[in-house]
Amino acid sequence: MKSDPFDYGIWLLRYGPKSFQGMKKALIKKGYEEDAVLEAVDKMVELGYLNDRTYSENLIRKRKANNVKGKLWLTRALKEEGIPLPEDFEDLYTDEKEREIILNLLMKWSEGKELSDKERQKFYGRLLRRGFKSENIFHSFDLCRVHGETEEGDFSD
Repeated sequence: MKSDPFDYGIWLLRYGPKSFQGMKKALIKKGYEEDAVLEAVDKMVELGYLNDRTYSENLIRKRKANNVKGKLWLTRALKEEGIPLPEDFEDLYTDEKEREIILNLLMKWSEGKELSDKERQKFYGRLLRRGFKSENIFHSFDLCRVHGETEEGDFSD
């Protein structure tokens, strides 16, 4: 006997948070009727189990810290989930913060060594695929002087 969509939705939340649209898709994919799904998802929202705002803020924080992604990747991921960008998205993930993350990744990947043009292109592509803005990547390349280390052998100005 099939459980009702609300119970199955609560069970799904044990494995991680979901957006309104993400839960709706999962329940429909499981074979529940759309009317029953909408009723169940609305009840989850009403009870506080689903909150797109909290979901998007957590996704932004998580992707800034772990398995690092850029602003463009996050924007696309939220759009695919059917979640509008939080009004304070620019405050949650500033260009300055994105540049700082890029600098940290460049230092980690380069292991403090001077990079060839080929390596710079490789890292540029890698950062673009992770959804970082092109202008922030170039800014970070300039800041850390990836194409030529400072005299002290570090990446500081």
